[in-house]
Amino acid sequence: PDTPRDEGLGAAVRVREAVAARVARELAVRITASLGVAAEPEAAARYDFDRLISLADAAMYAAKQAGRNRV
Repeated sequence: PDTPRDEGLGAAVRVREAVAARVARELAVRITASLGVAAEPEAAARYDFDRLISLADAAMYAAKQAGRNRV
């Protein structure tokens, strides 16, 4: 909550990088993650959680379709 879109994107990028780095070293296999991020406009009085989940889900599938291992 109360996280600007750019900060959410940065957090998702760090998670994606950590998954790839940690799993690759420990298991000697390449595992990646695709993540979706969604945010309400700053002017929104309140957020719609279900809509945000739906938007983030769509963003994750778009990341996978764009080549995987993306945000």
